[in-house]
Amino acid sequence: MMNYSQVALPITVKAYLDAYNSFDVDRMLAYISPEIVFLHLTAGEITHRTADADQCADLARSAVTMFAERKQEVLSAIIDGDRTTLHIEYMAEYMAHVAIDLPNGWRAGQRIDLKGVSLFRLEQDLIIEIIDVV
Repeated sequence: MMNYSQVALPITVKAYLDAYNSFDVDRMLAYISPEIVFLHLTAGEITHRTADADQCADLARSAVTMFAERKQEVLSAIIDGDRTTLHIEYMAEYMAHVAIDLPNGWRAGQRIDLKGVSLFRLEQDLIIEIIDVV
């Protein structure tokens, strides 16, 4: 299995993922554009949407309170100019544990095993768009 540290990802995307996996929101925000658009889709439905860095920061800070642990592993990557597509997985040894009950039915302490795709678009070495699809 390929780990993103072994994949030649754009420096900005790799640094963002390192910060994400470390729960370091301030460092995550250092790699995003003020105009960032973030979308999270589950089963074809948009579950989260932000339209700028402030909204993205609020969502990221909220998310770190929801998970006791989390880690994204990159299974594969496709890099095409300013776009990076990652096939990701939460690995068993790094499964997320929900720290609080969520409106979608997940309960505190529940293990979550997700696979999906994360699409990043860069502009001037900053992330301007992230679309997560699970």
